[in-house]
Amino acid sequence: MNERFFLYVVEDGEWHRLEDVAEELGISIGRVRDAAEYLARGKLVHYDRER
Repeated sequence: MNERFFLYVVEDGEWHRLEDVAEELGISIGRVRDAAEYLARGKLVHYDRER
């Protein structure tokens, strides 16, 4: 998965459920979670495991 596509899905600044992003991109929730954690480490997204 290209992280740019992940960012396009979440670019509106609203909270997005991992399930919704996975469905939009046609990939597994695990891959979305990995991407969210990776991008959060770079401070490109805010990933809240509790939500």
